[in-house]
Amino acid sequence: MVSGWGVSRNLRVNGGPEMLLHRWHVSVAAGCALIAAMVWVMSGCSGDSAPLRSSPQVRLVERPALAKPASGDGSLTISKYVSRWAGGTLIIDDPAVGRTTFVVPPGAVRSDVTITMRVRTVGPVEADFEPEGLRFLKPAALTLSYRGASLSGTEPAKLGLYYYNPSTSAWEYVPGSIPEATSFMVAAPIMHFSQYAVGSVE
Repeated sequence: MVSGWGVSRNLRVNGGPEMLLHRWHVSVAAGCALIAAMVWVMSGCSGDSAPLRSSPQVRLVERPALAKPASGDGSLTISKYVSRWAGGTLIIDDPAVGRTTFVVPPGAVRSDVTITMRVRTVGPVEADFEPEGLRFLKPAALTLSYRGASLSGTEPAKLGLYYYNPSTSAWEYVPGSIPEATSFMVAAPIMHFSQYAVGSVE
């Protein structure tokens, strides 16, 4: 749940040269996420297909307390109005925890909606969203950064994106997950809102 993570702060990107850099980063993140979505679609998976890979041995990647930004409160948050026809992109970028992006393509939501994304800066590398339970008509793309986290010997190539399923009380693998070791990110297409985290199967 988003509530209970303390006071949040919204991030903004300024104009001018910084806007050009911002657009470049969006293009890179969106391209990575698009590849993940294509792999997911070609594999014949759907957001509600079952069974997804689930295991009590899933180990989540965690950030130590030292990774907490000096002015942080344990989480970073952004909210944005997303149009049904145009879609939208949410970005959280912080030197300590890296860059996390969420891309909603045009036609993915049934109606215009304000989306809130929150990323934890301490503990498990997690992101969650509001409105809770929102489902998409086509895959949206989440690229979650694990910069500053300890892999505890886990090979970056074995990382994936997992979502928490309250029905099974387990973290379940998101099909189409693509780890990007050089940028400390994992990208995957998602079809609904939940808690998402970076992890691996032991």
